[in-house]
Order: sequence, then C-alpha cells, then structure tokens
Amino acid sequence: MHDEASHAGEYILPVLLAACGLRERTSGKEFITAYAVGREVLIRIGLPSERSAVGSDRHRDGHFIFGSAIAAGKLLNLSLKR
Repeated sequence: MHDEASHAGEYILPVLLAACGLRERTSGKEFITAYAVGREVLIRIGLPSERSAVGSDRHRDGHFIFGSAIAAGKLLNLSLKR
C-alpha cells in the first residue's frame, strides 16, 4: 500500500492474472513490468486526491481502474497504433 495513494495490488493483480489467460506464454519479467507500470499509474493518479487514504471512501473514486487497464495493456502489448 502506498501511504498517500491507496492500495494497488488488489486492483491490478487479478486483472493481470486474467490477462495472462489471453496469452500463450508470459514471462515473470513481463508480468512484473506490467504490474510496476500499472501501480505507478494508479499511484500517480491517486496522489492528487485531497482525502487521506486511511478511513476514507477513496476506493469509490474509481482511480484504480486506470492502473489496472494500463497494466493489462502493457502485458498484452496493446498500443494506440492501428
């Protein structure tokens, strides 16, 4: 848990495990890199929140979805290029 930006693992890890099912093979390095990228995004979006992480309704803000989406996109090698 990041003291100011809320939890990250419980949002990102289940999404990454599901994304692994969409690939034939995933290395540990790819998995950890995707997790780190997703966690960084989640924390950086969560930091500007004025509320304290402890005892708040921060989990209702919905900022966690961005970290999960970025992590899955990284693991699945998705890009904006068509």
